[in-house]
Amino acid sequence: MKLPTWLSKILVTVLSASLVLGLAVGGTWLIRHPMPQVNLMPVAMVVGLASLVYGARNKS
Repeated sequence: MKLPTWLSKILVTVLSASLVLGLAVGGTWLIRHPMPQVNLMPVAMVVGLASLVYGARNKS
């Protein structure tokens, strides 16, 4: 099922805004609470989400 263009653009905009907000809050938290070198899973998850949103923005 293909989403209508306007709904797709709204979804991409909302995801982009939430990603920027998450990066701002997460970045502030990481500055105050440095992570151990071994546990990079949260960083990998944010990078993966950013890649998905960037790909969706280029596609729409």
